[in-house]
Amino acid sequence: MGSTKTLLWVSAIASIWGASHVWVRLSAPVLGAGTVAWARLAIGAGVMLLWVRFFGHTRLPSTGLRSRLIHWGVVGVLNGALPFLLFAHASLHLPASYLSILNSLTPAFSALFSWLLLSEPLTLRTGFGLVLGFLGVVLIEEFGPVGFNDSKVVVALLEGVGAALCYGLVGIYIKKRVPPTDPKWMVAGSFGTAAILMLPLLSSSPPPDPSWITTEAGRVALLSVILLGVLSSSLAFVMYYGLLARVGPFRSSLVTQMIPIFGVLWGALWLGERVTPVMLLGAGMVLFSTVMILRPVRPSERLQVKGKGSP
Repeated sequence: MGSTKTLLWVSAIASIWGASHVWVRLSAPVLGAGTVAWARLAIGAGVMLLWVRFFGHTRLPSTGLRSRLIHWGVVGVLNGALPFLLFAHASLHLPASYLSILNSLTPAFSALFSWLLLSEPLTLRTGFGLVLGFLGVVLIEEFGPVGFNDSKVVVALLEGVGAALCYGLVGIYIKKRVPPTDPKWMVAGSFGTAAILMLPLLSSSPPPDPSWITTEAGRVALLSVILLGVLSSSLAFVMYYGLLARVGPFRSSLVTQMIPIFGVLWGALWLGERVTPVMLLGAGMVLFSTVMILRPVRPSERLQVKGKGSP
């Protein structure tokens, strides 16, 4: 895959995942955070099951069903149910642009958990990147356009950070525990399992006002949820795994760096969200920290700092 085609592919995926925060912002206030999170899982799983059914991908082995269900449950919760729910609830109080910037903390948490749980070495550059990324979030919190005097807004910020933490942790779990699996089956199985696990929570949540479908906001919310399930929770994953197979993990990681760019852009264009210089500075710090963390480690950069469990 050439450089131009790779950049276009990366931009397409990042634009979808950046737009997902706008769609969540449009749907969660109308349908409720729990409903939106569950619908993303259910629609995404359904689309992926149709994909593997009609495009002839590998069949699942008949053995090891119990362990497979456990893995699907853990991955589905960490990679779907929890972050989807946290971002959906946070969207009730934070702009979509904030959510996309918080989403880009994922590589920082991945690097941190790799050091703590996989005993991977921590470099001075990676450590600096971790600190810089979190300082960027603090800068946005303290001086951004959204006031943080309200405790609900502070909680929403922590929810966004928690969602990125889940994304960072699930990669470590897959690397340590999950045997090689067709990624499309992993998405279908994990999202489907997580949707089933979320049903008790969904049944205990207050239903939306029955008249929501008759309003313009309700119709926009319904379209947003469909786009979330079809594009963000299924198509973008297919595109990403295809990119991963063609260009490898390092160049694929450019997707994470570009999500805030599209998140801020779509938030400003579609929702009229205010973008300030301080907010751009904080976003730039987070993006630069991601670049520092994702760069390959040279032997000369390694520190004598090892994760827990190292000899």
